[in-house]
Amino acid sequence: MSDYECPKELRPLEKIINDFAYSKGLDLMHVFNDFLDYTISFFTISDEKIKWRYNESDTAVFFSMLQEYIIVMQKEVEVRGWYDALGGLFIAFAGKGSKSYRGQFFTPEEICDTMTLSLGDIDEDLGCRTTFGKRISVNDCACGSGRTLLSYHSYRIKNNKRKPYLCAEDIDLTCVKMTAINFCIHGCFGEVICHDSICNPDTFSDGYRINEGLYPLPCGIPTIRKITPEESYTIAVWKNHALLKKQHEKECTTDTFSNLRQLTLF
Repeated sequence: MSDYECPKELRPLEKIINDFAYSKGLDLMHVFNDFLDYTISFFTISDEKIKWRYNESDTAVFFSMLQEYIIVMQKEVEVRGWYDALGGLFIAFAGKGSKSYRGQFFTPEEICDTMTLSLGDIDEDLGCRTTFGKRISVNDCACGSGRTLLSYHSYRIKNNKRKPYLCAEDIDLTCVKMTAINFCIHGCFGEVICHDSICNPDTFSDGYRINEGLYPLPCGIPTIRKITPEESYTIAVWKNHALLKKQHEKECTTDTFSNLRQLTLF
């Protein structure tokens, strides 16, 4: 990761973050995470206050980071359809900070788009009831910065299809925050959950619901809201899956042993 060169369009934002971290003697990834918190709070409509240790002049620098980020996103999304600036910055900073993130790997944009094309058009009748009405639900259980789901969202919009309900999961809270912001900026509907989707999928550490302000009329403002596990569609699906699995195992145990016995006898 240390050999990764930040894309040209992101270098002004990279410089602001780099300069600020250096001037304060802080780790790059620490400042990047604080920028994520600042951005999430900017799109959060609530009285909840984040833990913020910076003074007024420092906070002004974070606002300039947000301004530059939005300028980049406006330009790149218009040209590309979707763009993951946060994922690009994360990779650029990961090899420079004191904390190791070398285990992280984000799927290249071209691969994301190829995977999206392989999905094709999903029948709308297969949609399920969500907070945003009946919609196709698409899940990524190790979302990273959310770019695979961003690609699918962009594909449906480009082809005049109804927006999907995106369910993103990751064990890394930094990834969860990047995905939440990416969904918000791209106008996606969905949720992002922080938990271990492999070993403990029905657990819940943190979570966000994205863009309730744009539904049912697409004339509101982008929003990010913290949710409880009881509000999460993703957690409900995992718990239902676990329940059905237990019921199936209980019903099949007797028949399974009987069939094994018959096979042995014959």
